[in-house]
Amino acid sequence: MKRKVAIYARVSTEHEEQISALENQVQYYSELLERHPEFELYDRYIDEGITGTSVNKRPSFLRMMEDAKKGCFDLIITREVSRFARNTVDTLLETRKLKAMGVEVWFTEDNIWTFDDTDGEIKLTLMATLAQNESKKISTRVKAGQMISFKNGVPYGNGNILGYDKLPNHGGYVINKEQAETVRLIYNLYLSGKGLRSIQFELEQRGRKTAKGLSHWDCSNIGRILKNPFYCGILEYRKQYVPDYLEQKKINNHGAVERIRVKGTHEPIVSEVEFAMVQ
Repeated sequence: MKRKVAIYARVSTEHEEQISALENQVQYYSELLERHPEFELYDRYIDEGITGTSVNKRPSFLRMMEDAKKGCFDLIITREVSRFARNTVDTLLETRKLKAMGVEVWFTEDNIWTFDDTDGEIKLTLMATLAQNESKKISTRVKAGQMISFKNGVPYGNGNILGYDKLPNHGGYVINKEQAETVRLIYNLYLSGKGLRSIQFELEQRGRKTAKGLSHWDCSNIGRILKNPFYCGILEYRKQYVPDYLEQKKINNHGAVERIRVKGTHEPIVSEVEFAMVQ
């Protein structure tokens, strides 16, 4: 009798090289299934652009766990423990849940079968601990790289800043003339005594678009534009911070860690005097 199997794969980001890595993973599993005629594929569960530190943030993983409860399959195949979870507690908790449901996990590259009563869980604990430590190292390296870029006046992020276009390959930001006029209008209206709701009405009446190209404006977005020092050429680091690298949950920084400001390499849209006047 064939075993019903589920495939689980994950890549951390949506960068081009990671998309290629995902394609390679899909091919890897297809070839593996061809070599194992005793397996019958139920479904593939693939999380794209998602970090591995917390299983609660992975929709495909959660869907897989729900299908496991329904008895849709009895074996999950995944390449490495680090693809499954980078948190030792999560790894052991989820594999034990699956075991109670009668679902085994095969980590092919680590050669671990979770139903192996001799040393399956011992191996799993060791590999999960190594994966968690590697996740912490990666988190530290990323933060260090961000700080170096920041100190050099180069911002990082998704590039969705009204008034600017992000150049490729970490090339910084250049002014988008049409959007920059909208930013200046917001500052001028505020300096003339108008409140956020009046500015919202004015922007919508004039057909001005948000950074996402929307016609509807939110007062909270307008407030953030007025409080963002990026518009006067200043970069601010650690407006938010992540207290737990495993959860990767950002919280607003009200003094828990040091906030740093430096002069950016981008061209400002408003002067530092104008920015100070609206604060």
